[in-house]
Amino acid sequence: MSVDFQRIIRVTGGKAGEGTDMNRKFDLFTTDSRETPGNKALFVAFKGERNDAHDYLESVLASDECGALIEDPSFLTANTVLVPSSRKALQQIAADYRKNEIKDTVCIGITGSVGKTTAKEMTVKCISSGKTVSFTKGNRNSQVGLPRTVLEVPAGTEAAVFEMGMSLPGEME
Repeated sequence: MSVDFQRIIRVTGGKAGEGTDMNRKFDLFTTDSRETPGNKALFVAFKGERNDAHDYLESVLASDECGALIEDPSFLTANTVLVPSSRKALQQIAADYRKNEIKDTVCIGITGSVGKTTAKEMTVKCISSGKTVSFTKGNRNSQVGLPRTVLEVPAGTEAAVFEMGMSLPGEME
């Protein structure tokens, strides 16, 4: 997976900070600033109830290969893209990637109230014989984790199994 700022702006309708390297490509999308060093990472900054990830932008942007999706216009600078919602923007980027880069990958989604991880693991075991399979790692089954997992599916993967947790009323529909 490799997505550049031009594509991110086209898909999200975001606004690039002055001096942004529009051709900069990212192969890691993360919400953890500790994962950015040494990677071509796009840091997705959220304002949470207790923490504001925008506070970590300076260390993230110190790398010549990183960039950031931001929600707070006061942090708009080179190699950042301002969007109304970082969560929604990450979902839009993943949907575009699914539609255009891994469109031939058979995707299986597993959700429900109990047994998701077990069902995912069993499904992966059943279909992985002789196939390239990608799947949700750990507990990355949220509205942020799932798009990150989609963006990690390499082009040419034959099948992907996604575990999808539910946290809001009506979300399963």
